[in-house]
Amino acid sequence: MTFLNKNQTIIRKSNGDILNFYVKEGCLFNREFFYKTGWDKPISIIEDLKHSQLDIKIDNNDFIYGIASNIKGEILYLFSNNNSIHLDTLFKYDINKYSVKYPYIEKFNNTITIAYYLHEIKHKREWMIAFHYFDGIKWSHKHIYSIKAFPIINPFLVLIDDKYTNIFYFDLVNGKEEIFIRQFSNNLKAWEMPIQLTNSNNQKLYLNVLKDKSGIYHITWSEFLKQNLVVRYLKVSLKENNFFANDIISLSEPANCSFPTFVKTGDALWSVWTQMDKLYSCYSLDCGNTWSDPRIDTKSENSIFIRYRFLSNNHQDLRNFNLNNIFGTSYPIMSFLGFKNIK
Repeated sequence: MTFLNKNQTIIRKSNGDILNFYVKEGCLFNREFFYKTGWDKPISIIEDLKHSQLDIKIDNNDFIYGIASNIKGEILYLFSNNNSIHLDTLFKYDINKYSVKYPYIEKFNNTITIAYYLHEIKHKREWMIAFHYFDGIKWSHKHIYSIKAFPIINPFLVLIDDKYTNIFYFDLVNGKEEIFIRQFSNNLKAWEMPIQLTNSNNQKLYLNVLKDKSGIYHITWSEFLKQNLVVRYLKVSLKENNFFANDIISLSEPANCSFPTFVKTGDALWSVWTQMDKLYSCYSLDCGNTWSDPRIDTKSENSIFIRYRFLSNNHQDLRNFNLNNIFGTSYPIMSFLGFKNIK
């Protein structure tokens, strides 16, 4: 029916209760679903928020934390305490000189990682990825890389494991976006040189990355081929500190295919995307080596749906799903779309 490009975050606690964070008219709201009583009334958390300029997470103890940027030039830290969300100001910046986009935060073991794009307004094409790392004892602060982008800056993605903090991002090569990865060694506390993963010389959008249990990175994006957007796929593995990539393949037809998203459930790796305001998907049962033909999700033809950021501590979710984002219908009836269980 209709795809609404409105980013929301769904968080499910270990007990099954659900928190739905969303932005409306510049305000961040939280609406909570209690397993026994249903939906509670929405609560306003932040006013004057920059649209979608936030990242909200849940730690292993079901505490909510996050980071957000408002129109006043403040970077805010969100945290839950006594069943309510509190705010602290981390730092401020001059909105007449700089802009900040896509703030990111992650707790991993005893460490905290914060990252965001920092843009000096007078330099239109250049953005810096600012990186703040707390190792359990002290903070380190670095501007790690200059990204060239104009007029669109695509979000970077961060995946953290015991050895590395991995940042995936687009950067311009010969005027076209290519995919890069740069790794921060958690042991050496140092950045390694960036690695270019693609070299197709085409404009790209909507990067999405999923790491499976075997350590393979599944990478997808939308790429302009003959003036149409096509969903593209690349499988990358890291062995002995070297990356090995399979050939890039196309998963869709050329038809304005946008927001490709991975969902791993059971043995099936699904790629789901929007195409002409409907959802299409295909799946692989052999870790991305071969893929089914794409098919439309008929439920999306009669639904208004959005794309969620989804995180969960619920044991059933952790057992059944591996994903970062997911498509689905919104409040008051939330249901996921675009994939199914394959037995």
